[in-house]
Amino acid sequence: MRTDYENLTLYLASSIHEIKNAFSRLQSMTDSLILNIPEEYRHNTDYHKIQFESQHINTQLTQLLVTYKNNEMGYQAYLEDVIMDDYIEEILRRHQKTLSMLNVNIETSVEPNLVSVIDERLVTNVIDTLIYNATQAKAKKIKLSVFCEKQYMVIQVEDDGPGFTDLDTNQADSETDSEIEQPKQKDLLATNTGLGLLFARQITEMHKTKDLQGHTLLGKSGELNGAKVKLCFPA
Repeated sequence: MRTDYENLTLYLASSIHEIKNAFSRLQSMTDSLILNIPEEYRHNTDYHKIQFESQHINTQLTQLLVTYKNNEMGYQAYLEDVIMDDYIEEILRRHQKTLSMLNVNIETSVEPNLVSVIDERLVTNVIDTLIYNATQAKAKKIKLSVFCEKQYMVIQVEDDGPGFTDLDTNQADSETDSEIEQPKQKDLLATNTGLGLLFARQITEMHKTKDLQGHTLLGKSGELNGAKVKLCFPA
């Protein structure tokens, strides 16, 4: 027999699932309405902001559901081979118009011929959140990089915003490009973007092999002088 707490959490999870489905339908209708707007009015910044914010709400609801499933029964990541060039190009395609409307420049750098085994849907969710967080921090430049480092495939997101002002990013040797290895939960929650960063850590940790564990690094970007997040997956 379930306890009252178990019944409550199950009810909340079911409610979030229903809200997410309803919101997805609303989002589709909004996108259709925008497409029916005459071309000369379609470049209005507000339309793109609505799409951007709608996507972020949907992303947050997904994170809540995955976190619930992971805490209650353990969430099994769906791993598949992903061609990183194509993957990053698709992310750029989805965001570029809205970011341009917000006067945010995004650039990418992907190591050639790189194929990685990741849960594409969940990792995309994390990247979308990091891009959104950068815009909320008033960043005007975002750089998305993919490369191999030691035994890991790394997806790195940097921006020129204020950075992680609530975290001690001076733990590394370099004064201009520092990192915090696996920040503690209490430290993450001290930041404005803590919940999204906790989800990022949760998703990277789902990716593991016999010898390697995925992880998340935070720090200061030496190139853009703002926040830096490294999502590290076993190569």
